[in-house]
Amino acid sequence: MATEPTSIASGDDPTFDPHAFRCSCNRRVGVLRECMREALPDRDKRVRRALQLLAHGLEVFSGPRVTSHGVVYVHRVTGRLTLAGVLRRIATDSKVALLPRPVNAAISHRLCLLAGFAAFAGLSALASADDGRGLKRGGDPHDVAISGVSSGAAMAVQYAVAHSRSIVGVGALAGPPWACADGRVSQAINSCMCGSPPAQPRIDTARELAAEGKIDPLDSGRPQALRRAFVFHSATDATVVPLSGRANREFLAAFIGQPPTVDEGNAGDGSDRAGHGIIAPGGTDACRNGAALTYIRRCGEEDNVRDLFRALYPDVASDPSQRDGDIPAAEVWQFDQQRLIDQVKASGSSVTWDAVLWWPYTTARRRNFDLAAIGYLYVPPSCRGADASCRVHVALHGCKQDARTFALRSGYNNWAERYRAIIVYPAIEPGSNLSGESCTSGAPLWADYSLVEPNPNGCWDWWGYLDGFTQKNRYLTKAAPQMQVIELIIREVTAPRGP
Repeated sequence: MATEPTSIASGDDPTFDPHAFRCSCNRRVGVLRECMREALPDRDKRVRRALQLLAHGLEVFSGPRVTSHGVVYVHRVTGRLTLAGVLRRIATDSKVALLPRPVNAAISHRLCLLAGFAAFAGLSALASADDGRGLKRGGDPHDVAISGVSSGAAMAVQYAVAHSRSIVGVGALAGPPWACADGRVSQAINSCMCGSPPAQPRIDTARELAAEGKIDPLDSGRPQALRRAFVFHSATDATVVPLSGRANREFLAAFIGQPPTVDEGNAGDGSDRAGHGIIAPGGTDACRNGAALTYIRRCGEEDNVRDLFRALYPDVASDPSQRDGDIPAAEVWQFDQQRLIDQVKASGSSVTWDAVLWWPYTTARRRNFDLAAIGYLYVPPSCRGADASCRVHVALHGCKQDARTFALRSGYNNWAERYRAIIVYPAIEPGSNLSGESCTSGAPLWADYSLVEPNPNGCWDWWGYLDGFTQKNRYLTKAAPQMQVIELIIREVTAPRGP
């Protein structure tokens, strides 16, 4: 329950003159971003000032106020928390009303200007329903699963194999099989994405890594916690071919000791002929192969996450009617991934070059292990209470996918409440996105001997692009930098809540 609203938010200046600030920026209306940056270099202050401008510019609002939901503005008439339609929802209340359309030109101008400030400041990402706890959620450390699409599927399987003592389930959607790249980009494309590597040599590799202590130990050759797996692969996927998906199933069956749940789509909604990506009722791309913007495809009512969760969480009765409708963007919260990246960097993890200018060098992106500074999470209402105990599910986007769009549209959030699952979305920093989607051209062997290992499509490191020549196959182990960051994320989400 929300606490009683109190004074201006911590860090806000009660003497702030919104009229002077707004007039100053009005003189530079064509360059609002520069104006905001010059007047308020700190991003958090820009967010708060934009909200203050809104409150002073429209008398129907009061605030700011501090509640258990964070800093909010209150509609004087309805008492509801609203931001003039810029955000669909600020509080956790699912019935928040939108402000009516402006009734005159003066207010319309204010709304337009203030919406511009709000959009620049990133208010939709501010997610005012955020309780400010970041990753500290008190999730159940004994009920953590991971899944992903495309390169995210490959990373999900890598993480589950390396951490098979703490991960209970893994899902691979349109992903290549484990350990088939052998640290070589040509093999990653020619054999993993476009072929069908045999399972037994890779099972032997997993057992060798476990014996060497580079991944979690196995019990009689089997994982101690990992018991369930799910694989979706369309028969017409031209990016990661069906043979590759079959090899993934064979490896998981041999490693876990029981076959994964397999979904190849169905003819009724055309999902058996889907293009590369994840399928969700809220998908934006056409079902079949072709141009893709988000790789979140819509094939009738096919729902990959529905079937994934049904397979990984058999303790919850399946009920399609329990899928939540659209989750407002304001309820998908950010977390500081950079802080965790810095912790891994401090441990001395080295990376290979990713660019050339007269001589190979590492970009700032590569020094961050190609990870983004911000990740995302969705905490369903039943998991927000101080005493709530919920499972944790890590969801990994694929190559060429925008992390926030994936967090908003992939369908995980719609099932989070039903399965009482906190959904965490680690993120890769986007690349330049090369054209080409199919296996028809293959990859030349000379690519394996390049001094640089770029990652233009923003993929997870499933072939060793961070490792170089001297750390072959580190990407499969618990020492892999990206996996270390994911481990820190899970550790923080499952740590006991503080006072």
